[in-house]
Amino acid sequence: MPLTFENFLDLEKNVNIRKILIQGKNNVDLFALHHFLIYFLRNKFSLWMLSSTQSFNHYSNIASKNSLNLMSIQTENKFIFVNAMESLSQQYFSKEIVPNEEILKTFYNKVSSDLKSFDDKKAIVIDDISTLVMLGFSMKTLRAFINYVQRLSKENNAYFVLNTHTSCNDEDIQLLFNDFAHSFDQLIITEPLNTGFCKEVSGEVTTISKTAIHGRLKKATAHYKLSDKAASILPIGLSDAVV
Repeated sequence: MPLTFENFLDLEKNVNIRKILIQGKNNVDLFALHHFLIYFLRNKFSLWMLSSTQSFNHYSNIASKNSLNLMSIQTENKFIFVNAMESLSQQYFSKEIVPNEEILKTFYNKVSSDLKSFDDKKAIVIDDISTLVMLGFSMKTLRAFINYVQRLSKENNAYFVLNTHTSCNDEDIQLLFNDFAHSFDQLIITEPLNTGFCKEVSGEVTTISKTAIHGRLKKATAHYKLSDKAASILPIGLSDAVV
C-alpha cells in the first residue's frame, strides 16, 4: 500500500531534523517543497518564505488545493512572503548598482527582523538557491548567506528548508549542494526514473537523514507518484511497469 510523503519522512519521530536540503536532480518536480509548505501551514507554524522562482499566487494555488487560504494566513502574520525576483528586478532597472552581497544582506536583515514578530513555532523556506547562482551571485556570497540563515534558524529554534535544482551541466550548483549537504539534517533528492517515462511512477526520491545515534546517516529510497494535491510513495519494485 502506498505511503504518504509525510509518513515516508516521519518528521514526528525524527525530532532532531530541523534543517532540510532539497535537490531536484534533472527534474522540476516541486512536491517535496510543496509538502513542507502545507505541513508548516497546517501545523500552525509561522512561515517566512523567500522565493526566486515563483510568485505568491503559485503558492496560494498550492495551499488552496489543500483547503488552506494563504491570503488569510498572511493577514494573520503567520506567513510572510518575499519575492526575490521582484527585488532583483527593481535593482536591475535602478540607476544605482547594488552589489549582490548587499542584496542578500537585505534579505537576511528582513528574515531576522520578521522572525521576531512570529510565535514560538517558526519555519524558514528558500526556493530556490539555484536561481541566484544562475543570476551571477558568487558561490562565496551564497555560502555565507545560507550559513547565516542556518545560524539564525538555530537561534530561533526554527525549521529551515532550502530548495535547489541541478542538471548534469550545473557544476557550480552541484558543488554548492555538496558544500551544504554536511550541515543539513536531512537531504531529499528527487530525480526521474532511469528507465524514462512511466505512467504509474513519476520518479525516484531518496532521503539521507542524520540520526540521534552518533550522527549516523539513514538512507531510504522509493518511487513516487504525483497527484494533483500530493505525492504517493511506492516501495521500489512494487509497480510492474518499472523494470
